[in-house]
Amino acid sequence: MKASCFRNLRQWDFYNIYLIFRNYITTATIHFVALFCCTEYNSQKYLSIHISMIKSIGVFCGAKNGTQNFTNLAIQVAKHLCELDITIIYGGGNKGLMGILADTALSLGGRVIGIFPEISLIESERHTGVSESILTPCLFSRKHLMIEKSDAFLTLPGGYGTLDEFFEIVVAKKLGLHSKPLFLLNYENFWKGIVMQGESIGLCELDDSGLSSRHYTIINDADEMRESIAEINGKKIK
Repeated sequence: MKASCFRNLRQWDFYNIYLIFRNYITTATIHFVALFCCTEYNSQKYLSIHISMIKSIGVFCGAKNGTQNFTNLAIQVAKHLCELDITIIYGGGNKGLMGILADTALSLGGRVIGIFPEISLIESERHTGVSESILTPCLFSRKHLMIEKSDAFLTLPGGYGTLDEFFEIVVAKKLGLHSKPLFLLNYENFWKGIVMQGESIGLCELDDSGLSSRHYTIINDADEMRESIAEINGKKIK
């Protein structure tokens, strides 16, 4: 009886040790990847990059459609970027605003680069018809590759992932790691809470003309985005 109980106890202990060890390895792996990506991010090729002309733009947006107005917004953004001959770099998805943005640009002959993480659970959501498809080992490396390849950044309506990408760019710019333009498209006041919070913590300030930012530019629609990019590139809007 005692020997049997002892064996069961030992088996239980070994199983828990295995679980602890497995969780430790998983956590350590994630930390290693994050550290590796951060090290890459701080290398000279990222440091203090100044852009004089926008030829490509990293677009962060949702994997869901939202309202019809947001769908129309993604279509209009894609059209304007194609008119300006801007390469779209995005998360590589085929659903939601991401898919609409990519499909619209491709239908107009635009160049679209999709950067997608090798995660089997979402493999079916990868857009296979883009101009160039790049697979990365994880979400961290996808984000940093988008930062490296993009001359500027545009944030459309989205969820947690979009917020994560937006704030990564803001923090990197605040730290002086780059000086690339970052546009927050506050369509229909979608990002009102972020704008107000940014104002309260000093990322965004009020001036005579409305809201302005030291780290990102707040725009309200696709036309305003087109005008802002055209101004940077020295082009006249017809």
